[in-house]
Amino acid sequence: MHNRPMMYVTQPDLKSPIAKMQQEYRTSQPQIEATQSRRQSRSVYINRDQPIFDESQTSETTERDSLEAESTYEDTEPASEQKRFEDMTREEQVDYLSRPSPFLPKLSCQVKVADQTHIGKIVSRQGDTITFEARSAPRHRQFTITEMDEIKLLGFDK
Repeated sequence: MHNRPMMYVTQPDLKSPIAKMQQEYRTSQPQIEATQSRRQSRSVYINRDQPIFDESQTSETTERDSLEAESTYEDTEPASEQKRFEDMTREEQVDYLSRPSPFLPKLSCQVKVADQTHIGKIVSRQGDTITFEARSAPRHRQFTITEMDEIKLLGFDK
């Protein structure tokens, strides 16, 4: 026996949507001929029997690349050895804030210098002198690392 459905759902009769884009494209004949002549003039013929790269050059470049990769690997710290910002020394904190990642915006921070609190971002460091861009006037200020009492990380700058 076949049971009757509990609910009947009727499907509406909808028209297909109208595309608001270009359906056809036509060009004049001279443009097509000019394009074909440019393609023919650019073609390069490669003899498949001859090697493209010289083997002596490739071995030298791979050795050089492997040496560079090893040196950069030694320079970078593994993720497990990275310190928290609060655990870093004052100089490490300044280095961290003055050289941000190229993929992220600058980090804003709060710097205490002689009972004054400055909010902004560290723009650059030259030796012990730090250039600081504050949110309030005067915008550009300079401090030394020894003058700074405390640095707090606030977040990304707007």
